[in-house]
Amino acid sequence: MRSGTLILFVVALALGVLAMLGVRFYIESETRNAATAEMPKEPVIVAARDIRFGEPIEPELLETRAWPAGEAPVGTFRSTDDLLVDGKRRYARGSITAGEPILENRVTPPGVTPTLSAALSPGMRAVTIRVNDVLGVAGLVTPGDTVDVMLARTETSAERAEASVDILLQSVKVLAIDQHSEEAATPDLDLKTVTLEVTPSEAQKLALASEIGRLSLALRGLDRSTETAQRVTLRDLPGFERERSAPKAETTTEPTRSASARAPQPVTINVYRGTELSVHEVQ
Repeated sequence: MRSGTLILFVVALALGVLAMLGVRFYIESETRNAATAEMPKEPVIVAARDIRFGEPIEPELLETRAWPAGEAPVGTFRSTDDLLVDGKRRYARGSITAGEPILENRVTPPGVTPTLSAALSPGMRAVTIRVNDVLGVAGLVTPGDTVDVMLARTETSAERAEASVDILLQSVKVLAIDQHSEEAATPDLDLKTVTLEVTPSEAQKLALASEIGRLSLALRGLDRSTETAQRVTLRDLPGFERERSAPKAETTTEPTRSASARAPQPVTINVYRGTELSVHEVQ
């Protein structure tokens, strides 16, 4: 009897705790929903559908959505009148996905046609380097991707010639492949050039590197952090022994010896046996 009473008490206590937690969760959920509903909103212009690079921004491509006040990205437009000033067209500087806010740095100024210079970020430069389909990641790099630029060269000294590879630049944006500057474009199979967005100092490095070695690309993912890169040489590859400089044999200059010093003169010994004389030479 006592054990049955104890079991009923434990079950009742557990049900009471569950009921209390359920009521608390319901109250917090309703409070949160009410706070969200009362949060002030502001209009933001977004893309009604996907917009391609260079496509004119027309009113039918836009729609207005309510956005939490103070949380809209910097450079958004509040109305189509702000975006389309005096009816002058703007053009997309890059691909814009449906539902993405239209930002000022993603479109051209009013009445400006979309050119590669318009797609450059402030203070950046566009530099074109020559690659082939293999060094260009087999044509898998497209405009809008981020790559690392590697420099392969052979340094020649008086003793030997050593091949090496360095990572010259990291997290560089691709602006164009050959003559294609649209992200959705498919480059030709005979890839020849890649245009990159770099700083002025990086542009100088690329110009110099293209003269002394061969440039290749390494496609990056979403992570654009820079890493400390080290030079790789043949000695870092498996199967290649590390070259060790053998000590040079020291040359000792000895004084020139005379022929008599190098070859001692024989000694003559006279031997008398009675009246007979015999002569012997001993070295």
